[in-house]
Amino acid sequence: PSPTPSPTSSPSPTPSPSPPLQTITTINMINCTIIPIPALQDNYMYLIIDNETQQAAAIDPIDVDAIQATALTANATITTILTTHNHWDHSGGNLKLISS
Repeated sequence: PSPTPSPTSSPSPTPSPSPPLQTITTINMINCTIIPIPALQDNYMYLIIDNETQQAAAIDPIDVDAIQATALTANATITTILTTHNHWDHSGGNLKLISS
């Protein structure tokens, strides 16, 4: 049998909706540029570019073609891969990016 909810329990809060993907923009800083790249239907990858060396870190590169195209457009070389956690939609492109 399923447990009866406690009369003092409250329903889980409804998560706030995510902002539309097109509202996220490139962030230019003194030493680096951060470029958010839409991934899948509801996620982002990021490219962090060192403005002096043009070396870049790819964050959660699930869509390798998109992140490489962004690096090419920005005249950057991806030298590092960072993965925030080991879910397929964050780490699924790591091996393909390494081998390309």
